Amino acid sequence: MPNPPTTAPFAAGTASLSGKGSGGREGRVGNSGVEAFDPQRLREARTKAGLTQRDVAVRLLEAGLAAKGSSPAAVTGEAWAKAVETERNRVISYEQGTHTPRAVLLRRLAEAVGVDAFALFKPDTPRTLVTLRARLGLNQADVAEKLSFGRAYYSRVEQGIAAITDEADQQALAEVLQIELDEARALTAAAAPA
Repeated sequence: MPNPPTTAPFAAGTASLSGKGSGGREGRVGNSGVEAFDPQRLREARTKAGLTQRDVAVRLLEAGLAAKGSSPAAVTGEAWAKAVETERNRVISYEQGTHTPRAVLLRRLAEAVGVDAFALFKPDTPRTLVTLRARLGLNQADVAEKLSFGRAYYSRVEQGIAAITDEADQQALAEVLQIELDEARALTAAAAPA
């Protein structure tokens, strides 16, 4: 399945220019999931796409197996039916708001219903390093590795404690997060000392 378009449902100009890397807690990716996730928006996107919860579950299973280098054909009969039912229950829990997907699953959910992951975020969720990363299903270690940074340093960048001032590194970040260079520059400027 091709990747959905990467345009967000709000203008790129809404990025915080305050120098704060994360723009606050909104959109934070916690241990339990992406806090900006909006269950109602998932339900709306699914129904607009004409999909059942089972359809989404099958797509999630197929994507998960593909990510592991396996094929859905490898899981057959009763095992497949049980896996689909388990995944359908997870989709239901996301739509009811009883559970929140982690970043990698958020991306798969968005792909399953044919939208950009930002379409599954609460209205007015700011474009921050955290939400841009979550949108792509990446964690801090993934981004840090792609930039040849330590995860701890990249974490400080997301928090607005450290900056990325090297233009080549800013360009690399823009490519990793699929954003414009100007937005990467604005989002990676460390907060000014008080």
